[in-house]
Amino acid sequence: MKRQKKGFRVQGSGLNARPSRTLNTEHACLRSAPNVSAALRTPEPRTLSPEPLLAAARAAARNAYCPYSRFAVGAALLADDGRLFTGANVENASFGLTLCAERAALVAAVSAGARTFRALAVAGGSRTPAMPCGACRQVLAEFCPDAMPIFYATRGNRGAIRCTTLGRLLPDAFRLQPSLAATETGSGRQHIGDTNIERPTSNVQHRRTKRGNAHA
Repeated sequence: MKRQKKGFRVQGSGLNARPSRTLNTEHACLRSAPNVSAALRTPEPRTLSPEPLLAAARAAARNAYCPYSRFAVGAALLADDGRLFTGANVENASFGLTLCAERAALVAAVSAGARTFRALAVAGGSRTPAMPCGACRQVLAEFCPDAMPIFYATRGNRGAIRCTTLGRLLPDAFRLQPSLAATETGSGRQHIGDTNIERPTSNVQHRRTKRGNAHA
């Protein structure tokens, strides 16, 4: 009996991807894709097809809000459970508040309950493909493994599909060790989510401590 292969389902673009049709994701992406640069091929025996992911990313790029840079980017993030989440860059007059497509897709995925991911595709640029910025790489590292493949290509069909991994883009990523410990009160530690983070003493507390020691 022939075993049915798993796939993911995609429809349209934007932050709310809905099921439409099943696409095969089990065959070797970099060996089967004819236009992938040979130097960027990965040796993993089980990889993903980049074309459906990039098609979703390119569709998402059409929803980009980029009146200042005119540089539209789309991203498609594949969760382990087969759901596909897409995002587009959303610019802001205060440039530092601009949200990249990769983070938009990740925020949509996490908001929908996804926590583990298999692959990311990014579509941007007309001649040179856009890659995730440093902030996006760090945010992705919060949920994605170093070995997760990242495909990137231009918004059109020109040029090769390039592939790398999160670990190559961000070696030695900054990560905190998750903890299930309960919130500790009065010990200088604050529980945020499932991570215990050291809370430094504030300047006001420091001044009060120095003043108290002076009067002692």
